[in-house]
Amino acid sequence: ALASQAKGRRFEPGLALQLIERLRLVRAGPFLFHVSVGRIGRGDSAGQSTGTIDRRGKRRTVSRGRWFARYTGKVFFEASDGDIDHLVPLKWAWDHGANTWTESKREQFANDLVNMFAVEARVNRQQGAKGPLEWLPPRESFHCQYVTRFKRVLITYGLELGATERERFEALRGPTCGSILLVPGEA
Repeated sequence: ALASQAKGRRFEPGLALQLIERLRLVRAGPFLFHVSVGRIGRGDSAGQSTGTIDRRGKRRTVSRGRWFARYTGKVFFEASDGDIDHLVPLKWAWDHGANTWTESKREQFANDLVNMFAVEARVNRQQGAKGPLEWLPPRESFHCQYVTRFKRVLITYGLELGATERERFEALRGPTCGSILLVPGEA
């Protein structure tokens, strides 16, 4: 993804450094995921802001903006108070099939905006590498969307649930989503 930004551009001093600074390597198992966002203020987190952003310093990192934390329903304004979270955590994905992926597919997954939310940093730490069977966001009104979107990411990337996990996951969706039914293949 980052290489495509440089493709076709003539060499500019500092371009490679800018691209490298945006790239963050995240270890999940013995392989790495290439992530271009993580902490708010770096990478493309400005795009998650719902308000005017303020940039600071030589690197023009985002210091202030307006981010809606879907997991809590709160709004925060200081970039240092938030993270860009992977709805399906990288370690969880690794343990459910990402360990067999190519580096390119791992990079695509790690930077897929469908799998990312601006969240309060403290809530991101609570989630860690847990899936919905071990952790749900504090905001109960978001549980159905969280579980449904989690399943959509699983289907999109072919991540596998074991038989017991699948049963427990479906049992969780019932009370979480009420009578909402998904057509097979939709999530």
